[in-house]
Amino acid sequence: MTTKEKIIVLILFILNALAIFAVYIFNKPPKIGYVYNDRLFSEYNAVGEVRAEYTRTVTQWENEIDSSRQSLGKAVQRFNHEYASLDEHEREERRALLNAMQESFEATKSRIEDQMREHDLKVSGVILKQIDTYVQDLGRSEGFDLIIGATDEGNMLYGGDAIDVTDKIVSGLNDKYEGL
Repeated sequence: MTTKEKIIVLILFILNALAIFAVYIFNKPPKIGYVYNDRLFSEYNAVGEVRAEYTRTVTQWENEIDSSRQSLGKAVQRFNHEYASLDEHEREERRALLNAMQESFEATKSRIEDQMREHDLKVSGVILKQIDTYVQDLGRSEGFDLIIGATDEGNMLYGGDAIDVTDKIVSGLNDKYEGL
């Protein structure tokens, strides 16, 4: 083999090595991770705080409903107890009063149920926004192409421990969390 042929073989070898390297660099597999959603929601400190606050608020609302229900119940008992001693006009007035109390009770109950739904949506939205923002930031900063949320409903059948980022996300969220 002549020197010219050796140089050509060497150049072809280098070009081949560069081509293989370029294929590897441009065709590298995507970086994928997954997070267990249930663990995320049970271990993220903000969720526990929100649940405690929500429980306090719901208890207050339930007390308001119970108080209204008890007032209505007492008025019905009083009406039933005094029914025989009332003339027809007084009975009609009491029935009208009881109907108004029933409507007021139903309106109070409906208003509180609406408040509970709105409160739940608002707080859930805040929590989900915090989680979503953190996961996106983590994904970008660590070069993830995809982070999947795993649930018990079987949307992910298997994931190796090497790509489980649950601990990293929970830890990062809790470190960053300053209270709502």
